[in-house]
Amino acid sequence: MSEANVQVLNADFVPECARVMALGFCDSPSYNYIFRGTKEYRVQALEWTFARNILMVLDKCQSALRGMLNSNGEVICCFLWIPAALADSSLWEMIKAGVWLMPFKFGVSTVSRLLNIIDQMERNSDGNSQTAHGSRRDALKLERMVVRPDYQGQGVGSRALRSVLDEASQMEKSVEIHLETQEERNVEFYTRLGFQVTNTKDFYEDEPEYTFRSWHMVQKTS
Repeated sequence: MSEANVQVLNADFVPECARVMALGFCDSPSYNYIFRGTKEYRVQALEWTFARNILMVLDKCQSALRGMLNSNGEVICCFLWIPAALADSSLWEMIKAGVWLMPFKFGVSTVSRLLNIIDQMERNSDGNSQTAHGSRRDALKLERMVVRPDYQGQGVGSRALRSVLDEASQMEKSVEIHLETQEERNVEFYTRLGFQVTNTKDFYEDEPEYTFRSWHMVQKTS
């Protein structure tokens, strides 16, 4: 494939990015726990949820959605690159984005699991002295990094992340970049790019079918 550069994507790309992210994360253990059902259902639910989440983020940080396009203008890689201080959303922001419709579309039990897992992960991060929650002014969060399946194995993801890591290294102050992953194969990928595991936690050990491990990883620019 020809060289593609990471660029800031505007709101016009939200539906396509939400779709690419949904396809990339539909088998992720945490989303299997939240959206129980067929893979097709999970993709649809994630696409709807991700689209609203991205719009909430863009309302606060217009440069947060990053991606790479192929020669046809299609999204082949995308992710959120967010100042940690802007990562959380208020109740009003969620209502404004239409998240209040979620119980009607996917059921109260699904929403309950979603809120439960968000709460547990946030408390886990709060307990880690090296999380973005402990240094919000000087931290960035990398979320939902995904490469379209037909472009995987070509160095697209590595090139995309190196681009924004280089950008972070040019900032006046040293910053920490934080991420969470629930897939072990991703730990090796991020480690090669300079991230270090600072915390691990197992979730829902009382439900063997849905038990998963989450890795918190950090990289600090010099």
